[in-house]
Amino acid sequence: MWIYFDELDGYLHPKWMFVQAYTADAVVFYSINQPFERLLPEDFHDDIHSLSVDISEMVRHSEKPDKFGIHLEKVQERLQKDGLHPDHIFEVDYFIMLCEDVAEIMAVDLKSKFNTK
Repeated sequence: MWIYFDELDGYLHPKWMFVQAYTADAVVFYSINQPFERLLPEDFHDDIHSLSVDISEMVRHSEKPDKFGIHLEKVQERLQKDGLHPDHIFEVDYFIMLCEDVAEIMAVDLKSKFNTK
């Protein structure tokens, strides 16, 4: 997992979360407790094939409080609605989502969770 931070008033605030794109199940789950690396602006390049995930496409795991999931059919429906082929989901390396969306789904404070100084 990679986290991209915005710097505001000398403090780092988690902005985007990148997770490896798995597409084997209808809903793929990720733990917010997994290790993360800080993604820096210079780390962005054309070789990172990512797809954004909307909050409406995410779910919280009903039995594992540290896991959130991405509902792949909902992502594919959005792709098709936006005029893209739904199979584009199988060509990406990473899913990217706003940290505030993950925080809302998980009901946690990611600023303290991903604390870096």
